[in-house]
Amino acid sequence: MRIMHVWFHDCRSRAALWALGTATLFLGTLPLMGQDPSPVDHSEVRFELFGRSDVDRWPLAPQKGSGVVFDVGGDNVGQPEHNSADMENDSRPPWSPESAESPDVVPGRPVSMEQPSHGLDKLRRWVDWCDFGLVVRGYYLNDQRIAWSGVEDTFGAEGAFSPVLKRQCGPWLATVAGEFYLNEPFDRNILTDTPERASYLGNYRVDTFEISQLFLSVERDGFLFALGKLETPFGRTYFPLLTNARLDTPFIRTESIRWRETGVLLRYRPGLFVGDLALTNGGDDRDTNSSKALISRLGLEGDNWAVGASVKAQDGVGSEIEKEFNSHVGMDFMLRRGRFIFSGEVIYDEYGFRRPGFDPNRITWRKSIYYRDQNYRDGVPLTGVGYYLDLEYGGDCWFASANYGEFYPRPIGDPQHDVVNRRGIMKLAYQVAAGLSVYGACILETEGYIAQDGRPRRGIVGLVGLQYAL
Repeated sequence: MRIMHVWFHDCRSRAALWALGTATLFLGTLPLMGQDPSPVDHSEVRFELFGRSDVDRWPLAPQKGSGVVFDVGGDNVGQPEHNSADMENDSRPPWSPESAESPDVVPGRPVSMEQPSHGLDKLRRWVDWCDFGLVVRGYYLNDQRIAWSGVEDTFGAEGAFSPVLKRQCGPWLATVAGEFYLNEPFDRNILTDTPERASYLGNYRVDTFEISQLFLSVERDGFLFALGKLETPFGRTYFPLLTNARLDTPFIRTESIRWRETGVLLRYRPGLFVGDLALTNGGDDRDTNSSKALISRLGLEGDNWAVGASVKAQDGVGSEIEKEFNSHVGMDFMLRRGRFIFSGEVIYDEYGFRRPGFDPNRITWRKSIYYRDQNYRDGVPLTGVGYYLDLEYGGDCWFASANYGEFYPRPIGDPQHDVVNRRGIMKLAYQVAAGLSVYGACILETEGYIAQDGRPRRGIVGLVGLQYAL
């Protein structure tokens, strides 16, 4: 009877998710009904769903997103060939009414500020080129993997703001870049009636304001030096993200590889060759231990292809008995043909507590729901091998993505830890109007084994929402 009850509840959850996704897509197309089916010349406007991509931040990598760019100096100084704003959206800065009235201004294109324009007139004295990106999302999320927590089913809202400022200083190009998230937190009354539930509280304490990236860089003759919080140089990803929490990503990206590192980066890119060497805290934010991580990647990158090998080495993140391994070796690749991008990564991963004796139920930071936070032997890490393959299509108005990956942990005799995780991700989005999109995602992964609170794991996640990207 319990099996029938779980099956029936799971079917209801799946049906609700698909029904909500269908309704959202229908509502997203209502503004188009009764109008000219081709109100936009799609030969001039290509699909820019995701605004600034987390993984494609100039100057550390080519940019996918769109934003508002201003050439506030006389020359187009330092503007990258594939910068974050190909400027296909009709967007103007709200603080610049002069540009909105001028017949000579092309909306969303680089603007030469011939007339004073409020704050931009002051900005031009110190900056040659700037770019501002903005993303706002409203969404519904149903994550059955954490049904035991009480926070699996929720509506939410979030945003991101991404400024980039550039200045030519003699032979050096200086850049200041940031990426700031606005997140809606959970209510305070999260269920913590057992030690196990209480140990996951750190997963759901969301910072309303989050510094995703903030760094300064200088570059000259193929060399780039950056200091601050930036995208990890380990590996490369080429898929867009639908959430600030980055939950719509492969297992090795949600559980193993850090998205951000804080430290110093040296990059050398004379042509096709790209070499990265970084010294970082090892975690996303400021350090809680004096040891530092060494990260390196060597690769070859062309316009339509890329391949690289990466390594991250550190004795652990955290201090004393709380220290956890976070080292890995990996490879990545990408092939682009027309509107399609095929990419993937593979890693050998080291994780788990460095020393025995720490109770995982005492964890106050983010805790893995896959039982990775435990000790194997004193000074010996848990290990595993994982990979994923990703195929995405970006059309004039449609975007589609399919991703599949697996992670094979080395068995240690714990049936909850030793489960092989197989995760598939599907994403679909439609651009209703310039900058406005409706999107959905579905994640299916290994389920059925006994997990938190003694319940069988359910492996389905559904996400639908609206997004405006400037």
